[in-house]
Amino acid sequence: MRRTLLTTTAGIAFAALALTGCTSGTTEADEATPTPASSETAAATDFPKPTGECIDGIATFVDNDTEYELPDGCETVDIIGSGNTITLGPVTNLILESDGNTVDVESVETINNLSFGNTVTHGGDAPEVATGADDVAVSAR
Repeated sequence: MRRTLLTTTAGIAFAALALTGCTSGTTEADEATPTPASSETAAATDFPKPTGECIDGIATFVDNDTEYELPDGCETVDIIGSGNTITLGPVTNLILESDGNTVDVESVETINNLSFGNTVTHGGDAPEVATGADDVAVSAR
C-alpha cells in the first residue's frame, strides 16, 4: 500500500509539473491587448519654434526684444513674446499675449489684448478691441 501511495503521489507531482511547463504565463488580457508597432516619433525639442511665418493662416511670434516684419500679413497673428517691434500687412485677428510690444499693422479687424503696455498703430478702419482694452494704446496712422 505504501508503494502504491508513493507511486500515485509521484505520478500526480509529475503530471502537475508537466502541465505547468505547457502554460506560457500570459493571460487572455495580455493576448487581446495590441502592442504598438515601433515607429520614430519626434521629441518636443525637434519641432521648430514659431518665428512669425504665416502658416495655415496663423503667425506666432515668441521671441522677446526683436524686430519682425510680416509684410503680406496673415489671418491671425499671435504675439507671445514681449518688447518686440512688429510691422504687419493686413491682419484679421491680432492677439497680444505679452507686454510692451509695438505693432504697426496695415489693417486689422479685431485686437485681443491679454497683457499690459502694448501699442498698436493701424491703417484702415478702426478695429474692434476686445479683452483688456484698458491697457492697449490703439491709434490710426
